[in-house]
Amino acid sequence: MIPEIFTYDFMQRAFVAGIIIGIIAPVVGVFMVLRKLSLIGDSLAHTAFAGIAIGLFLNIVPFWSAIFFTILSALGIVKLRESSKISGDAALGVFFSTGLAVGIIVLSITPNANVNISNILFGSILTITYQDLILTTFIGVIVLIITYFLYNSFLSITLDEELASTSGLPVSRLNSILLVLVSLVIVSSMRIIGILLVSSLIIIPAVISIQLSRSFKETIIVAIVIGVSSVLIGLSLSYYGNIPSGASITFVNILIFAFVIIFKKLFNY
Repeated sequence: MIPEIFTYDFMQRAFVAGIIIGIIAPVVGVFMVLRKLSLIGDSLAHTAFAGIAIGLFLNIVPFWSAIFFTILSALGIVKLRESSKISGDAALGVFFSTGLAVGIIVLSITPNANVNISNILFGSILTITYQDLILTTFIGVIVLIITYFLYNSFLSITLDEELASTSGLPVSRLNSILLVLVSLVIVSSMRIIGILLVSSLIIIPAVISIQLSRSFKETIIVAIVIGVSSVLIGLSLSYYGNIPSGASITFVNILIFAFVIIFKKLFNY
């Protein structure tokens, strides 16, 4: 007999979209965490928030405006890091603050902004449409294909960016491509995770996996398993507990992280 949770169309859409996001978010997350750019998710998520606000103000589909401004910000972060004396974390902080400020200001002056801010900030399984599912699937396929073909190059700039540059790799272009992929993951994850918590699915599974794995490929595989598991459990908690999906998924990730840390301490793993 099929459990009640799987009999609803909105939950079926949420689980399928969630599995896709649970795969692609940790994949890009491993590269970001190892490059000490963990805050990139928060910075670009706040830029996406500004993109949504601008889309509502201009009366265009917020999804597309969010993608445009998030990718634009990703390219801006790469350019700022390369062409100035501003450090990576400082550059992220600039975009983090700017995105949030612009989003709040634009929403405050948008007439008849028919939008639930809570759903944007924390996610909601009720808002996922078939169109969202198709777009999420398309983005997921694009992210995985590009990562597969550029895996060795991404690995090189992750381990040693200067060595990769001297080896002839187009480091700037690869950085831009990688941050564009992160942007796509963030925008596709907004409906389920929410703007404020989307970075948790990018960062936490990767951090947990690094504690357990002994090779780079193993790190990615374990991160995907953790990401998908946290999404499935989190969505179930969201349904039965009537709580925002982003918060429940993040909470599951935190519990897994705490368990792994305690396990390592007790058994010297």
